[in-house]
Amino acid sequence: IRLMLATEHQFTSEDIREKNDVIISLFGGLTIATSIGTIQPKDISGRAIASIIAMMALDPEHGLPTYKIERDLYPDDYPGTLANRVKNQIYHFRKDFGSTFTSSLIETGPNGYFFSKDLNIRTDLQMFDNLIAQSKAATDPVRKAFLIRQAVKLYKGNVFPEAETEEWLRPVSMQYLERYLAAIYKLCELLYDQKDYSRIHEYVVQALKVAPEEEKLYYWMIISLRNRDMVELAKKALETAKNTLDEEYYDLLVEQLNGFRKP
Repeated sequence: IRLMLATEHQFTSEDIREKNDVIISLFGGLTIATSIGTIQPKDISGRAIASIIAMMALDPEHGLPTYKIERDLYPDDYPGTLANRVKNQIYHFRKDFGSTFTSSLIETGPNGYFFSKDLNIRTDLQMFDNLIAQSKAATDPVRKAFLIRQAVKLYKGNVFPEAETEEWLRPVSMQYLERYLAAIYKLCELLYDQKDYSRIHEYVVQALKVAPEEEKLYYWMIISLRNRDMVELAKKALETAKNTLDEEYYDLLVEQLNGFRKP
């Protein structure tokens, strides 16, 4: 069974270089990549252990008390009924996926759970933040654009969408959506200065999938089309914006396109 599980998860992340490397990705769904294989969202989707790992991955350097997991995961249940629920979830995860790791991913402490110190664990949230920080420090516009492109490539959707509306995750999900959009807008400015209008269009199309009501995205899409003399497509994009945006945001978009207001 262990051999079958290891074979089933042969696909590994390009960021895995050492035997004890583990990449936990939350953007677009929980994925855990190791040197042995990769646990895909479909493998643990809908199981409470997915939420437990996601909670721990928000602050991977520190442990998570059992009471906090119970409170966030089962807010409506009577505390007395939760004693073994978290413990059982972690036990079954170790049993089902233990062969994917060189050391147990989740260790048990006196008051809760923590990621194994024997594993070099990184998350895509950490990698995203690090790339954005590097881009802000970079002075060369080409280098700055490259770093932002690497960051936004990591954003494959909202943080752990399975639980994005829950109280423990909603603020984090919104925070990273805002950071992603801020990165996209900065990237559009840089690419505009470099006259790379096609790439502006490419990144805006991706961003509209997660934020279809952002008038700034339509602004950059139309600007990129106009600068390539695609007048009819620009008109269609403006019509789409009119049908999608609230009236006040559509009016704001028109003002921005006419140069009366900066986006």
